[in-house]
Amino acid sequence: MAPSRGAPREPPLALFDWSDSIAVSKWIAGLRQSFNDADAAALDMLRRPRERELGPALDAKNYGAARAQVLHALDYATAPEPDDGEGGDPVGNGGAGPVH
Repeated sequence: MAPSRGAPREPPLALFDWSDSIAVSKWIAGLRQSFNDADAAALDMLRRPRERELGPALDAKNYGAARAQVLHALDYATAPEPDDGEGGDPVGNGGAGPVH
């Protein structure tokens, strides 16, 4: 089941190593497969009801699962965001430096 909007997602298990060409290739292949799954479900949803292969309930379930896989893959490959109030901007002025 996909997390609801605003629900915290689990942090990635490990940082993605972009210098590992095999890992990058596998990640891209998995992302493409997830996108293809979402695309197939969406295309089936857009067919006339009598021409659909799966039906609206299964289309929605498959689309939701594929969407969750895409989001998980993107989260895995994205650098973690800094915690609020820590790091990045120690003086709290948007990184402009000291205010005189």
